[in-house]
Amino acid sequence: MEKAVCPHCGGKLVVDKCLSEKDAVMKCRHCKKGFNVSFDEKTFPAKFNSFNWGAFLMGWIWCLGNGKKGLGFLLFLLYCFMNLPYIGILFSIPGLIIYFWLGVKGNKISWNNKAWKSVEEFEKAQRSWTIAGVILLSIAFIFGFFAASKF
Repeated sequence: MEKAVCPHCGGKLVVDKCLSEKDAVMKCRHCKKGFNVSFDEKTFPAKFNSFNWGAFLMGWIWCLGNGKKGLGFLLFLLYCFMNLPYIGILFSIPGLIIYFWLGVKGNKISWNNKAWKSVEEFEKAQRSWTIAGVILLSIAFIFGFFAASKF
């Protein structure tokens, strides 16, 4: 993908919203001005504005692999403190809110925070995160079912 720069300050433009695979609203990280940008070829993922199930299901692990290490560490800490008796619920509520936020904004976060070689590479990676999340969720349900049936 071509690097888009702000015509006012020369700062890096990041995608704020995709209008199509060739058009987007981009915002300057430095001066915060927004611009409609069009490219001649497919430049943005088709599902850029859709829910990212990999980010939602994999949470802190997805953050580590998609350019949000600080948020991933915070989610890991929240996950660790969730199991504390009595006050664990206080840590799980913010965690759930962040997981839903990651699902809604995950594609935008990953696209803007990691240098992708191509749209296809991005789409393949996010599809892999989704598949891994579904597999882990299925395994958790299976273990939970067998653990509950023994009691």
